[in-house]
Amino acid sequence: MNEYAAKKQRKWALKKLNKEVDELIEAVKPAWPLWDMGVERRTEPKMVDGRLSLTKRGKVRVRTIVEGGWRRHVVVTRYSSRQPDELSVDVVGGKLVVDRLVLAGVLRDDSPRWCVREARWEQAPPGRGSLRVDVYEWW
Repeated sequence: MNEYAAKKQRKWALKKLNKEVDELIEAVKPAWPLWDMGVERRTEPKMVDGRLSLTKRGKVRVRTIVEGGWRRHVVVTRYSSRQPDELSVDVVGGKLVVDRLVLAGVLRDDSPRWCVREARWEQAPPGRGSLRVDVYEWW
């Protein structure tokens, strides 16, 4: 998590980290065929009062339409030598991974309507910290 916070200052490093997480997700998706929930994302021009909505530079604004999917339960477990002051998915380091799971179509959205988020912490030896993310169906 500390590495992620430091990378926010350097966009190129954050892009590299995003790519690494995306590659990990894509590598395990074939082993779990039910991860794909049929979420479809499409973009279309944003209309206001029957006219195209433009940015200050004259570009057409777009909006993303998301269809399909269902609610899922995400458990993010942080293994570290020191317990975080607060337990939440974002605090334990799950923000980046959850966001990338949304982009990969594993989660429809990370809002409470579509995703039950749970944070956990477990003791690990110094220098052996890691992050585990489990995704479950929510009935």
